[in-house]
Amino acid sequence: MDSNKTDKTEMILTRREALQGIAGITAASLLPLHSEAKTGSKNISPWPSGAEFVAIMKDHLIAFNDGWRFHRGDASGAEGAGFDDSAWRTLDVPHDWSIEDLPSVAEEGHDAIWSDGTNPLRVGPFDINESEGQISTGWTVGGIGWYRKAFDKPSLKPNGRAELRFEGVYMNCDVWLNGALLGNHPYGYTPFAYDITPRLKDGSNIVSVRINNTGRNSRWYSGSGIFRKVWLSLEDDVRIPRFGISVTTPEVSKQAAVVNIEVAAESGAAAVDDGRRSRRRYSAHGLRISGVS
Repeated sequence: MDSNKTDKTEMILTRREALQGIAGITAASLLPLHSEAKTGSKNISPWPSGAEFVAIMKDHLIAFNDGWRFHRGDASGAEGAGFDDSAWRTLDVPHDWSIEDLPSVAEEGHDAIWSDGTNPLRVGPFDINESEGQISTGWTVGGIGWYRKAFDKPSLKPNGRAELRFEGVYMNCDVWLNGALLGNHPYGYTPFAYDITPRLKDGSNIVSVRINNTGRNSRWYSGSGIFRKVWLSLEDDVRIPRFGISVTTPEVSKQAAVVNIEVAAESGAAAVDDGRRSRRRYSAHGLRISGVS
């Protein structure tokens, strides 16, 4: 198998079969490439059941949401592995600091800070003066925040790869591993990932995330922080990469559709042997129609 090979297949399906197939293929991108259905069965489901999927993925996709340290505000040197974050708050993500009470209000013991009028200048998470987004973001306050998390080096197979996946961070975040910058992701609503394999060390490792939600950058309430889930993906030497499956429907009618499927495969090995590809076609009821190896 080439280190980066694409397999293209064209088939004609009914509209219902196309929709069912697209959903299944999306889930299949998370599966190890070498996984195959059990043999000897005349009626094989093309996709694993919920319980089978959990069993397959338990060692490949690990939730990375618990036990983060958080600090609201900037912190010099917090990207370093040896930085002391013991005074920071411990929490789980997803987390949004903009909806939390402002520190100054809570520390001063006020329920609200009032002007001479009838509307408070500051109450809970809302502040008329500090909110850069003003009414567009509901008078909430963004700013800068830090997250850090310690974790042990995961066990990888030979030529395997570890990838840290963020489903969403608002916004403009920098990510470090053990003090080395992995990259910057400016947009707050799209997922992103980093290959952390070269930066892992034996024993404890530290991920640091700095988020910069300053200025007028939204026309609605966006929140601030790691507001979606984080995953640690442990992959084998041969894998389907993220966004490695492409499905297009160039011809669609009420009776049928032409579905083009492209699947890319990658290998982490320095020298790659020829691999085996197989294509199986199933009906909407899970019956195998045809297959080519």
